[in-house]
Amino acid sequence: MNWNSDTPENFPAAVQRAALPGGTAVLGRYIIREAVYVSGMELYYRAVDQASDEEITLCELLPMQWCMQDENGWFVPYQETTELQWTPFREAALSRLQSMQASQEDASPSALLDVFEDRGTVWYAMHYRETKPLRLLMNEKLLSPKAAIDLMAPVLDTLAGLHGDGIIHGAVTDTAIRLAGEEAELRDWNSAEDPTDIFVDVQAVSRLLYKMMTGETEYRSLAAASLPAPVRNALYNGMNDRSMTIPRLWEELHARKAAKRVRIAVAKQKDESALGKIFNPVVTIAFCLLCVAVPLLLWGKAARTNEKRSVPTAVAKFQDVAYALSEDQLLMPELLGMPQEEAIRQIEGLGMHVILARREANPVIPENCVITQKPDAGMLCEKGMTVTLSVSSGWSNYVPDVVNMRTEDAQQKLEELGFLVELEEVVSPGDAPGTVISQSIKPETKLERDKTVKLTVSLGRSDLDKSKMEEVGEYVGMDFNKAKDLLAELYLYAMQTEMVYDAATPAGTILAQDIPAGQKAPQGTIINMTVSRGMEMTRVPSVVLMSASNAKATLESAGLICVMCYVSNNEYAMDVVLSQNTAEGMLVATGSQVWLNVSIGSGSSVQSTGGWSGAPLPTFEHEEEDSEEEQPEEPEQPGDQPQEPQEQQTDPPPVIFQPTEPPAPVQTEPAYVEPDPPPAPDTPPAPSPDPDPGLEPPPMPQ
Repeated sequence: MNWNSDTPENFPAAVQRAALPGGTAVLGRYIIREAVYVSGMELYYRAVDQASDEEITLCELLPMQWCMQDENGWFVPYQETTELQWTPFREAALSRLQSMQASQEDASPSALLDVFEDRGTVWYAMHYRETKPLRLLMNEKLLSPKAAIDLMAPVLDTLAGLHGDGIIHGAVTDTAIRLAGEEAELRDWNSAEDPTDIFVDVQAVSRLLYKMMTGETEYRSLAAASLPAPVRNALYNGMNDRSMTIPRLWEELHARKAAKRVRIAVAKQKDESALGKIFNPVVTIAFCLLCVAVPLLLWGKAARTNEKRSVPTAVAKFQDVAYALSEDQLLMPELLGMPQEEAIRQIEGLGMHVILARREANPVIPENCVITQKPDAGMLCEKGMTVTLSVSSGWSNYVPDVVNMRTEDAQQKLEELGFLVELEEVVSPGDAPGTVISQSIKPETKLERDKTVKLTVSLGRSDLDKSKMEEVGEYVGMDFNKAKDLLAELYLYAMQTEMVYDAATPAGTILAQDIPAGQKAPQGTIINMTVSRGMEMTRVPSVVLMSASNAKATLESAGLICVMCYVSNNEYAMDVVLSQNTAEGMLVATGSQVWLNVSIGSGSSVQSTGGWSGAPLPTFEHEEEDSEEEQPEEPEQPGDQPQEPQEQQTDPPPVIFQPTEPPAPVQTEPAYVEPDPPPAPDTPPAPSPDPDPGLEPPPMPQ
């Protein structure tokens, strides 16, 4: 699983549980400011050394990601049975780091400043540097052979020196290599379990170089054909020659003549005939053991059945922990990164309920996949309990309409939504200098963040005579584009400097102009206009499977009114939203109602209102806001409706809802008045959950 290691809220759940809070003192000397990222088995903090008052990076070795804090705040293995594995791993990591510290160059910016044990685990300290993983650069573009080799030169030099001292990294990846400016640093020294073969490092570096140049991970002659012959053969040998060393790889990469490729050994053909199998001694021994083992296994299974013990399949993911589970107990499976529907299917298959805490944008976890889970994977759970998930909504946004806006305003608006902006200037007689003429992505298109939107910007016109005066007309109430054309005929400009929501005025209508009608202005003058946006609109978020309180807060934060109806349900716990009558992503008027079907479970004393067609019931103890709009004190009187919404509906109506099976219309007139709650289908539409890379390490010495 790849995690966004530079975003602490997306740390794996076990790491979130173990991370120390800001202000914690380590070794009585280092004060932690914050956790910054995680890579492999290492968690990195930004901290301050009290002795020197220097900002440093503190790296902590997590105990095999089965970590927790005891009552004294010390890290201990998650289960006592893992102590046998944790102790030798911790001791090997400490020995490796101490050897590296003894052999390093003190002047190196990634030198180890301190190596020590504290809080039951291993730590090391380094100078603090802002870095990013090599993966980001590799995702952006391919590098030329020379650029890739030059970039990786410090990493190769580091590995060569450490190999000479008998130290092997064992986990060289595109996240273990981090970029500090233009310099590459190798970090993450404790991900592999005491590696002994330097070819692991040579092969990993060769694969990374090959991917940086070709974009592929496995050697293919077609992809490698574009590389210079010496580089092509050097990388081939680096991936396949087990006798290859880092210095030799360096020499072959820089050789004028291509090195001879190593011949890959091919295993001898095995005798697959029936006679060969019969007389194969290994098969014969295995057959004899099988004859003894099978009866024993069957007897053991029968014994476990008699004891009425059952171990869920989730135990298979945690082989290093011994459990004795009752029939009502199970181990929580790992759901992180799993598609929402599959996660829900697994949870319900184990006899538990599910609820969504939230949906949030995430650049790493794919859309509609699980970001966090509670209880965490491996926790001992009781059947029938509720599992809380948060789900990714992906990493995209809707592109706004920025045509006719000032370039600075348009660029700021797009960048706030996560898009990159590229500008192109052209001469445009009818448009004021510095205004956007067109955009490359159509408005309201859903686009992944970090994508580029190209804006064409006007340079104005070159045929102006500023000695001539022109009379400004009255443009208030006129469409902006029409006013712009009229002003262009007078060699004047119209600029849309402010846009305001005005439900009574169609979008694009001019509300005010800064130069009054009848006044004269020299050619080239810009008349600043205030333009109507029309009725304020908002997008409906998905709240299906959220708790009623979370759903209400989510809808209200989007400027919508939440109306809840209770329905009986045997599958979901009480207060879980089963469906909503307005689909996610639909544009509706701010202040519109979104009707929700909320489960009252089975056997609840709360009266079912039959879904959207029934009168809404009060759902919260503190409903001050809703009491003014919905009057929940008298739900039995459908004709007695709140007055405030009627006053708000004097303008064109908001879109109330459009479920999959349209309800009977309340009225046919264009203007909408809300005499009764809008009718809707008796059967709510099925829940439609809406659509949602890597571990990265810290600094290391040479």
